[in-house]
Amino acid sequence: MKKIFFILLFVSLGVGPVFGADCGGATPCTPGDTVTSDYTLSGDLDCSGYTGSFCLECGEDGVDIDLGGYTITGHTTNVNTGILVNGYTNVNISNGSVINCAVDNIKYTGASSGTIDDITATGSGNQGFQIEGTAVVTLNDVVGSSNADDGLSAHDDAIITLTGDCTFSSNTQQGVNIIDGVIVNGSASVTLASNPTGIWVVDSLSSGKHSQLNLNGRVIITGGATGIR
Repeated sequence: MKKIFFILLFVSLGVGPVFGADCGGATPCTPGDTVTSDYTLSGDLDCSGYTGSFCLECGEDGVDIDLGGYTITGHTTNVNTGILVNGYTNVNISNGSVINCAVDNIKYTGASSGTIDDITATGSGNQGFQIEGTAVVTLNDVVGSSNADDGLSAHDDAIITLTGDCTFSSNTQQGVNIIDGVIVNGSASVTLASNPTGIWVVDSLSSGKHSQLNLNGRVIITGGATGIR
């Protein structure tokens, strides 16, 4: 009887997806998985019923995550980050949307690097895009809109390059917020529409750091109380 019970229990526990596994290549990704090789979504990825720190996390250098035109949906209280890149280099995220996460839809942190290309990040509880802690990231043809804080937030020595057409609009706080030693370069056409502040530069006296804003393309700021602060 005990052997039969054990077998039944093992089978029942084995039903359904395993969250928190490695994925990529031919292995489909599910909520909470770690992407360890190039991966292209074949459909929308709904993480709204998942409780965890991230929907997907990068787990190797040089990984390309192609959303395939689909959408990753988080949860405004249960899932902090849609796609997390923590300390990995040459990680590229492209071609789709990441929406409705509790803190940030896409986050590069630590000594990370890569490119965010043709991505829309909307509806987060804080930032659409969060780049921090010495990360070096190029954003090309991105949209960060309708987030509870900023369309793009960068701090603590991050280096950002904006290219193509970038739009940060209808965010509750800033279109772009840069803090403590951030460098923002680029020749992008940048549109900042209907944010209370278009670009806010904040360098604390205690940090002794100085941010740089080097935008050589067209910058359009409309519909906000303050353009650049």
